[in-house]
Amino acid sequence: MEHENGKQDAAFEDNSDSSDVEGLVNVSGGSDKPVTKEFNLMTISELEALLNDPNSTLSKRFRKRVWRRIYWLKKRPERRALEKEKKKRKREAFKSRNGEAAVHKKPTITKMEESLCKIKVAIDLSFDSYMTDKEKGKCRKQVQRCYSLNRRSPAPVQFYLTGMAGSFKDGSMNMYGIQKWDVHASDDNHVSCFGKENVVYLTSESKNELHELEEGKAYVIGGLVDYNRKKGLCYRLAREQGVQHARLPIDNCLIMKTRQVLTIDQVFTILLNKTQGMTWTDALLAAIPQRKGAKPLDQGPGSSSFSHNSDDDELEDLGDDDEQEDLGEVS
Repeated sequence: MEHENGKQDAAFEDNSDSSDVEGLVNVSGGSDKPVTKEFNLMTISELEALLNDPNSTLSKRFRKRVWRRIYWLKKRPERRALEKEKKKRKREAFKSRNGEAAVHKKPTITKMEESLCKIKVAIDLSFDSYMTDKEKGKCRKQVQRCYSLNRRSPAPVQFYLTGMAGSFKDGSMNMYGIQKWDVHASDDNHVSCFGKENVVYLTSESKNELHELEEGKAYVIGGLVDYNRKKGLCYRLAREQGVQHARLPIDNCLIMKTRQVLTIDQVFTILLNKTQGMTWTDALLAAIPQRKGAKPLDQGPGSSSFSHNSDDDELEDLGDDDEQEDLGEVS
């Protein structure tokens, strides 16, 4: 069922296409109304309940798909263990060939509570009703990347996920290891978590340019993937909530030949870079993919003597379609 190279895993993890008639199924909830839920977000118990439903009208083909999904979920811990064992054997073989000096050193992880950085960065995950299932999947991947970046940082920011009561919370049940994440997660929104006076919502529509990051503030990124259908939504919500809002200083730092639309993880990377002592220009250039053609403002459009982000491929692997998406409308 599973290939050693992990292709089967990737197929299941990335298969959020709901183009099939039965790509979305109804799961009985606590209310009289059934709750529509994406197939790939369903847990083992929910899938088994679907198969055992006497009133089910699932086709034979789709029932086989459900069985395969159950088998895949049950075998996932075993696959993870095999992957770890394979990596261990690989390290030992490398060590035997190259001696003690080549021993793989486990990276040092700094927990948030031990970090010298006390800047708060939050992702607002309350935009369920504005996204399709495919867009929700992209949002989850970008949040995963934000966590990975923060975890590897020598001085991680205080990372928050707010408004998790919707599909992100349901989908996270199938995200391996999320229960062990070093993150502050809450079903409440950012106003309840931080207080109205302490919130700074990042949105490109704001006339307020962000200059410095303050420890007493919480900088909120809109967790929205909407293919630019809801332009200005984050700005409108910030004004309705009566919270402060600001935009990143792109106009005063860079020249860009494309639209100033950044993904959730790109905005997070910019803030993380800034907390580590970078200038705004360097923080922006290190996070924005080279294909966007960004150049430092003081060097002009003819210059090429600047450093760009080297993680473009990694961004694309995680489903980064920022050429089309308006993610939190941050710029």
